[in-house]
Amino acid sequence: MLQALPRSMRDLPAEATSFVGRRRELTEVRRSLGGGRLLTLTGMGGVGKTRLALRAAAGLRQVFPDGVWLAELGELDDTDDVAVKVAAVLGVDIDTALPWAGLAAFLSHKRLMLVLDNCEHLLDSCALLADRLLSASDGLRILATSRQPLGLTSERTLGIAPLAVPEATGYLAPEMLAQYEAIALFADRASAVQPGFTVTEGNRAQVVELCRRLDGVPLAIELTAARVRAFSLPQLLDRLDDSYSLLVTGNRSAPKRHRTLRALVDWSYDLCTPPERTAWSRLSVFAEGFDLAAAAAVAGKGLDGVVLGDVLSGLVEKSILRRTETDGRTRYWMLEAIRRYGKDRLAETGEQETVTRHHREWFRRLAIRADAEWVGPDQLAWYKRVNAESANLRLALESYLDSDDGRQTALELATSLCTHRRACSSLSEGRRWLDRVLVRAPEPTPAKAKALWTNAWLALLQGDCPAARVLLRECRDVAELIGDASATAHQVQISALAELFEGDPAGAVTGFGDAIKLHREAGDLDSARLSMFQQVMSRCFAGDPAAFASIKHTRTLLRPHPATVSNGYLLWYESIERFLRHDRGDPAKPAAQALRIGADAGERWLVALCLETLAWAAADSSENVRAARVFGAAEAMRQTIGSRLSGLAHLRTHHNRCERAVRAAMGKDQFESAYRLGTRLSEKEAISYATQRKPGKASTRAVRDGSLLTSREREIADLVAKGLSNQEIAESLVIGRRTAETHVGHILTKLGFTTRTQIAAWAAGHRRLAAR
Repeated sequence: MLQALPRSMRDLPAEATSFVGRRRELTEVRRSLGGGRLLTLTGMGGVGKTRLALRAAAGLRQVFPDGVWLAELGELDDTDDVAVKVAAVLGVDIDTALPWAGLAAFLSHKRLMLVLDNCEHLLDSCALLADRLLSASDGLRILATSRQPLGLTSERTLGIAPLAVPEATGYLAPEMLAQYEAIALFADRASAVQPGFTVTEGNRAQVVELCRRLDGVPLAIELTAARVRAFSLPQLLDRLDDSYSLLVTGNRSAPKRHRTLRALVDWSYDLCTPPERTAWSRLSVFAEGFDLAAAAAVAGKGLDGVVLGDVLSGLVEKSILRRTETDGRTRYWMLEAIRRYGKDRLAETGEQETVTRHHREWFRRLAIRADAEWVGPDQLAWYKRVNAESANLRLALESYLDSDDGRQTALELATSLCTHRRACSSLSEGRRWLDRVLVRAPEPTPAKAKALWTNAWLALLQGDCPAARVLLRECRDVAELIGDASATAHQVQISALAELFEGDPAGAVTGFGDAIKLHREAGDLDSARLSMFQQVMSRCFAGDPAAFASIKHTRTLLRPHPATVSNGYLLWYESIERFLRHDRGDPAKPAAQALRIGADAGERWLVALCLETLAWAAADSSENVRAARVFGAAEAMRQTIGSRLSGLAHLRTHHNRCERAVRAAMGKDQFESAYRLGTRLSEKEAISYATQRKPGKASTRAVRDGSLLTSREREIADLVAKGLSNQEIAESLVIGRRTAETHVGHILTKLGFTTRTQIAAWAAGHRRLAAR
């Protein structure tokens, strides 16, 4: 007779540490098991699949009168019978010669959940087990964890991603960081080994950087947080640079494969086929991802006749690669721990030099093509593609610099990338690259002349006009020495830009006219067109009555060669013309359009210019709070890209006038408070706030301020207005009290309030206006 052991022997293991986050995933597990009978949680090792499965299963105990059972399969090998293991877990006495028949008979009238943990090395056996048992019992549900799906048609899968970490840009106060699960986990585990540890203003940046560098992987975060007792946060960051040295020991009570991050990745590597292992190691040369074409060029040769696409699919299924779809392009990437492991393996194969050479050559060709096709209908696509590949392009540039025979190529590549600031995270980074390559390649060549005027351009955008003038003089000398007409034309063009930035727009108009003539004589129509653009900008700042007609004429010329970002700059010129003349309509409208174009393309210089202009428009409309905040956001953007307003005379004059007016209207303390809040907005928040249309006369400041709130924050503001406490809000929305408190804190900060009463008044006013 088949008989299970007493219930006391089949409880799930107790949680030794607190469970952090994963509310969305827990909800999705319940939903999926309600609509299907087999759910597999997939993801890389250490991402928290087992912990999530156990928490979800524990929450469903009441649903299954015959219990929730855990079968840990990680220590089994392919000679073990999974059915025998499950029978032992269930406490069922069966004939080991026919385990399937015994299990089927036992389960036929049961309502229970079976958790199959770590199925990846026993996929066929686990798939067969699940198929047979589900066929035998309508009351059975199976929750599996695996690095890849079991492959059954009835299977549902839920990919488990690393924990959320803050974006790289934007300030978040310590109390706001609690909403990010990776930060919350680190703080929880660190406080367990060092009582009293909290995230503070002093350590917030280091905690965020640690969690980012660990990719939000729970195991990596827990192993690192355990070191807080022995190391300071700066020391932990330094030690993370040394591959796995920080993460070589862990919880001795855990299964061997879970004790260290290295052991988990070893386990994943062993599960891969030989072609997958080869591809893994080769693909590790990419930084921050790659597309299929790049993978084929760099890693696709000699994979034993296997189609690369099949290999990539296998690595995605095994959670080695992650796959994203952006603007119709498929992109693959590895978590940093996976990539570092692959680089170690690549070094062992002896292929590192060859693969690195393939990588840099592919991205050199990509940069050349981007430069050639920059002006035209595909401009926006190239902006996005080059921005996506910026880390790879920098890596290729570094590789050429390290190569004795690659210095001239490095000069050409750096110049190509920096000409339009395409692969530079900031203007300072671009100048550093150009300074390095110019020192390494001192010979007077056309590439050197181009690097000099490009470096001068970046210096001007930074507001460093004296340095730009020095570089332009050297460029002129090199161009004359080698007889480079193109370099001479560009030197004149950038010198005209210097006139504008130094406060002489009329002189700039003349200089750009000379540059247009020289570019045409050199046969460079694209550069002539850019000089025309810049001449239009100078006409606007010079107060030329013909400026608006020039904008319209230039827009007409652009139509045969539509370039989205170029049109964005024209829109910004139009906003300047409207602002300065006051007879062309609202300057905020074209500035907002240009801002969205710049944000979509990743053209941060245009974003900074538009934010500045929108602040002027708000000041002129007496929207003082808005103006102060957008001034702060514009300054934060300039700091991000490495530019200084003090060196931009054409902007500084109007900025100073508008800022003085806003300060006088608001008072010093209120202005600085609003300005400071603006500097702390993320880029996305700043754009959303700055482009909010100016309300009509019947509206109030509350509507404008409300553009900063997320939909959840507006929902919570309404509940505050109804008089609910944080605990009551948490119960109403099925969230934790701590989360509710965090949201209320966000609302107070974003709206500039100090009390819940102010939130309630804001929400009531917002509802009245929305009802009109």
